[in-house]
This record gives sequence, C-alpha cells and structure tokens, in this order.
Amino acid sequence: MVETTDIGELKTLIQTLLGRISPLEVQVVELQAENTVLRLENAQLCQRLGLNFTNSHKPPATNG
Repeated sequence: MVETTDIGELKTLIQTLLGRISPLEVQVVELQAENTVLRLENAQLCQRLGLNFTNSHKPPATNG
C-alpha cells in the first residue's frame, strides 16, 4: 500500500487505479457473457447425450 499525505499524489493514484479498474470491468462483463454461452452449450450437449442425474455427476436437484 502506498502511503502519502500529498493530495496531488492521492489524486494521481486514484486516477491510476480507476484506469486499471475500467478494463477489468469490461473483462468481467465479457467473461460473464462467455460463461452464459458456455453453460447453455453444455446444457444442450448434455441433453443431446441424454444425461440426467442418474447417469451424470450432477446431483438430482440440478436436473432440469
């Protein structure tokens, strides 16, 4: 952690940190969208294979 009492340095630090946060927020949104697509694809593939709680690793409560 950087310790400083200079307001100018604190403002610079805040701007630097905000600049680092913004791309991470974009990446989170992209990864959430990709995760949604992959979960849907996985569900479709499992359905095509006829998997359910009796022949897969999923617990019964999660079987659709």
